[in-house]
Amino acid sequence: MFNPYFSFLSLLISDKLSRPCELSRLRPVLMIQSTKQLYILFSQKYLESTTVRIEEMRVKRRDSEQWMSHRMLPDNLKERIRRHEQYKWQETRGVEERGLIRNLPKDLRRDINRHLCLDLIKKVSSFPSLCLCANF
Repeated sequence: MFNPYFSFLSLLISDKLSRPCELSRLRPVLMIQSTKQLYILFSQKYLESTTVRIEEMRVKRRDSEQWMSHRMLPDNLKERIRRHEQYKWQETRGVEERGLIRNLPKDLRRDINRHLCLDLIKKVSSFPSLCLCANF
């Protein structure tokens, strides 16, 4: 990605190389400016990803509304579906965990699922002698 701002900075640096005192004053300014640029870039990427997920949620909501209309579901079922979708969105923020996990290698999927379900397994009284080792 070409950035004219960085080209300008490189010209300044090459011009100031003949004067070490100027370069030592310029270094902190360059570091601050480059940090600002990186922060802006990461902020934009975060906002883009959030916007994409929100738009995906709107499309899914619209699709489910159309499906419910087409199937002529009663209002109480429609409301339950809407509440479930809202709950799911609040819990996952639009990230499909199962889809992410499904694409991982089998051993990694097993370890992730074990980690996610460990508290639930500990609560089951029929597993009191289950070894819950540190490598769990």
